[in-house]
Amino acid sequence: MPRQLMSKFSLTAMLGGVAALSPCVVTPEAEAAYTLDRWYQMGDDILFAGSPDAENAANGAAVGSGNFLTGVNGGPVTFDSAATNNDNFQPLAAFGATGLPTYAQYGVGSNPAAPVAGAASMNQFGIRFDGVDDYLAAINLNDPSVAAPGSLVTYNTSDRGMQMWVMPTNLDGVAEYVIDDADMHGFNVTTAGNWIAETRDDRIETGVAVTPNTWSHVMLVHDSVGLKSSVMYVNGLAVSTQTTGYNNASAVNLLVGANAEPDVGETQNPDLQTPPTFFQGIIDEIELFVIDDGSSYGQFDYTSDNGYFTDIFLPSQSGYGFTLNSSTGHNSQQWVPGDIDFDGDFDQTDIDLFVDGWLSSKNDLPGAGAQIGDYVSLGLGDLNLDGSTDASDWVVLRSLVNGSSASLSIPPLVAVPSPGAMSLACSAIGLLLSGRRR
Repeated sequence: MPRQLMSKFSLTAMLGGVAALSPCVVTPEAEAAYTLDRWYQMGDDILFAGSPDAENAANGAAVGSGNFLTGVNGGPVTFDSAATNNDNFQPLAAFGATGLPTYAQYGVGSNPAAPVAGAASMNQFGIRFDGVDDYLAAINLNDPSVAAPGSLVTYNTSDRGMQMWVMPTNLDGVAEYVIDDADMHGFNVTTAGNWIAETRDDRIETGVAVTPNTWSHVMLVHDSVGLKSSVMYVNGLAVSTQTTGYNNASAVNLLVGANAEPDVGETQNPDLQTPPTFFQGIIDEIELFVIDDGSSYGQFDYTSDNGYFTDIFLPSQSGYGFTLNSSTGHNSQQWVPGDIDFDGDFDQTDIDLFVDGWLSSKNDLPGAGAQIGDYVSLGLGDLNLDGSTDASDWVVLRSLVNGSSASLSIPPLVAVPSPGAMSLACSAIGLLLSGRRR
């Protein structure tokens, strides 16, 4: 990670000046929470558990064999546990010319352990794909402001995201699609064995290698408000950034384990793709969600919404653990704002680490979107998660200090700007906060 260095004296002078500008100090954003549209637990079932309508998964059984429901084109289904009524119950239907995808019970036989150890009590199954001809399908979410054919659900936003756990088991030089929503939003594995992100028809080669037979957490967020980009995260790290936008007229289904591009005759049969791009491995815990500016559906917040950060990274730090939230399947313990050293509190050590990380910057991500931070840049003081530790982060830090009851020492003022300089500095900080480094 490249770092440009500035002397602590220079930083003290600059930060002291910013600290004096109380009229333009900005408080940190409130904690965000997205609106979950669908939750595919892939064999587990909290929606109808214990009732005659339960999914009733069994290790090695074909998807949908334990229930009598059907989905798109009459296929047997795995449930959507976010549903509350028939209008937004969008199960995934199973298909396969020579056999359907099957349930994999974790820890049984040669099956792997659950991807999140702390959530294993409510996550006993995933779904295995053979890489030959099987896949799952449902009505698309795509641009959530436009209802797909067959759906009654719309949202007053075009921003959305997805996250899930993926374990590829065979990288054989053939492209493999993990998830493809209306051919507008998804990700796959390239012939070279790297992750690739897709928004619209814009495919970004991340250069990040897929690790076979290992769980990976993948998240793709289309956020025109906060991130101002469509961003892909792999295991909590930002790996690509794209400009936003959708072709909101797509009628193509959401496919899991195959390519959703319509084929000749618009039948959307993945077997007719040239070549077929079926996924081989296990997929679990797919979440599709919507966001906006926070007014209706919640604003995306990496520290509370990225499942790898909350469920894997935080519990690995000495100041945090894992407490299962059974309504979401995620860790209910949240990152403490300003906790740069991840020890569970905001204190003087975090301020000292901020000074040490001053002007550190992530390498530019592939793609034409804004630059984005993650837990690595956050550990260097990137409090607004734009990929760099700079004056805009000091504004956030200063606000946290002002709101703390602890006795915290900040760099002393070296020079207090004149009233005219204060106005000019406020304008400059406004530009820093509204712009994103490219």
